[in-house]
Amino acid sequence: MSGEDIIVKVRPYQQILESNLWNDIISKNMAPNIAISSIILPDRKKIPAQLPVRKVHFNNTSSIITDEHFAEISSWIDRHSSIYDVTKIPYKFNLLLRGSIDGFTCELFHSLCDNIPGTIAVIKVNGTNKYLVDIIH
Repeated sequence: MSGEDIIVKVRPYQQILESNLWNDIISKNMAPNIAISSIILPDRKKIPAQLPVRKVHFNNTSSIITDEHFAEISSWIDRHSSIYDVTKIPYKFNLLLRGSIDGFTCELFHSLCDNIPGTIAVIKVNGTNKYLVDIIH
């Protein structure tokens, strides 16, 4: 590192460096063969994070979507390039409202579903095999 680089790039951080380290940096630049007294640690190794295995007891209580739909929705959540296998769905889905039993009013939907993080609304279009899916933040 050139003296100019030390002045421009390192000196702004002088106050957070140990004084001995700052002195060693300056000394090494002026006399490269001189020994330094600061402890030099080895490079940090970047260890990939291992997430714990999620234990999910998946139980499909929906009357309009299948396990395959839940696998596909799970893949969307994780931005997975392929759809999860139905035996490896990593999420637990809880049915909050069933329109055919609870009703279809906006008030009921909001009273049961508001302020619940990770809520996904799945609505089957009556008379078709089409579904509307929305992730509610």
